[in-house]
Amino acid sequence: MTATDFPTFDSPPVVEVGLIAQFVEPLPWKHVDAFAAAWPDYERHSRRVLARMDLVPESGSAADEKAAGERLWLENAAGSRVVQIQPDRLMVNWSDDDPTEEYPRYENIREFFKEAWRHVESVAETALEPDICEVFYLNYITARNGWTGPEDTASIIAPWSGEMSNDFLSEPYRAATYLHFHVPEPCQWLDIEIGPLSVEEERLLAIHLASRGFAPSLGLDGALAVLNAAHEQIVKGFVSLTTEHAHAIWGLER
Repeated sequence: MTATDFPTFDSPPVVEVGLIAQFVEPLPWKHVDAFAAAWPDYERHSRRVLARMDLVPESGSAADEKAAGERLWLENAAGSRVVQIQPDRLMVNWSDDDPTEEYPRYENIREFFKEAWRHVESVAETALEPDICEVFYLNYITARNGWTGPEDTASIIAPWSGEMSNDFLSEPYRAATYLHFHVPEPCQWLDIEIGPLSVEEERLLAIHLASRGFAPSLGLDGALAVLNAAHEQIVKGFVSLTTEHAHAIWGLER
C-alpha cells in the first residue's frame, strides 16, 4: 500500500490513541519498577486501577487473570503522552490534553511505542515476546465537527438510519450501538462502540475502535506487524463506518 491510497483526515476527530502489547511471559515487578528511570522527564503516578486494556479474545484465555495487579504509569508534563507498564503488558498512548499539540499521527505514536519497548528490554535485559497486541482510537464528534444530538447520528454513522417504522416513538434522548468484526490476520478482531457522552457539560458522540490480534513472530517486529495491521483496520473501518457528509467535515483525503 502506498501513502496515496491510504485515507487520512485533515481534521480528524480523534482525541486518544493507544498501542498495547501483552507479553507471553510476565516480567518481574522489580524490572517494571526500575523502568521509571528510563523516562526521567516523565512524572510517575502510582495507581492500582487498570487502564482500558481488555486484550482477552472472545474465546477467553488466562490473560485476564495475569492482568490483575499494580501498574507503573508515567506521563509527560502536559499529560498528552503516557507510558504504562504492568508485568504482562506495555501500553503507550496519546491524548489531546495538550492544546498546543495537534494529533501527531500514528507513525509518531508508533515511534513512541518502539522507544518504550526498547527501554523495557534494556531494563529487563531480555528480549520481549509479544502475545496479543492492540490499537485503539477514541473519537469525539461534537457540535463543532458535525453532531449536536441523536438526530444527527444518521448523518455521521453510515449504517444508522435514525428512523422508526412509525411515529409512535419520539426522537431518542440517547442511542448507542456495538459492532464486532472478524478481520484478516495478523489482526483477528475489530470492535466498534458508538454512544453519547457528556464531557465537561458538552454532549458529544463517542466512537471507540479497537483492533487486536496475536503477534505472528517474536520481538518488536512481531508486535509491529499486528499494530500496523490494526491501524489499517481502524482507519479504513472508520471511513467505512462514517458518511460522506462527515468525511467532508473532517477533510478526508484518499
